[in-house]
Amino acid sequence: MRIISGKWKGTPLYTPPGRETRPTGDRVKEALFSMIGPYFEGGVCLDLFAGSGALGLEALSRGMDYAVLVDRKSGDTIKRNVDRLNAFANVKILPFHYEKAIKQLAGAYVFDLVFLDPPYALGLLPSAMAMLVERRLLRDEAIVVAEMERNTVSPAVPSLVLVKCQDYGVTRVCIYQMTGHHEGEGEARK
Repeated sequence: MRIISGKWKGTPLYTPPGRETRPTGDRVKEALFSMIGPYFEGGVCLDLFAGSGALGLEALSRGMDYAVLVDRKSGDTIKRNVDRLNAFANVKILPFHYEKAIKQLAGAYVFDLVFLDPPYALGLLPSAMAMLVERRLLRDEAIVVAEMERNTVSPAVPSLVLVKCQDYGVTRVCIYQMTGHHEGEGEARK
């Protein structure tokens, strides 16, 4: 596994030990970034079920300003990858369960881009998406990228409009866009 494009292109990344984590493959990652726009002009992203942190770090490599990487089991792997890229000034690591992390982030961050790639069998996508909306963690027009098992019905969440879905092998990638609420607090804080 590696950074595919941007300022850290080609840098290899560590993966969490064991079989619990299912890293997003390079083919799916490249397709995903082609769907949302390959490069960014700043912004704040959240990688909620980060695993190795590869998606959030890829977004930083492609121009995001700041990333919050959340994973309750692989914080050490994420730290190793952030250290390898010398990116600690641009990253916050939260080794928490996703619900605790969302509660802690509420009021402190508003995200432009969110990656959601939870363990498929646990069915966490609808809950995580609803919490992000309810806690006002999404800037108007924010992009939410949700990965799920190919045969899964794409979750429907108020204020999140399904823009596109694409299947890659056993994985379905769905892109949502936030609409329908006011940001309230203004600019994202970090």
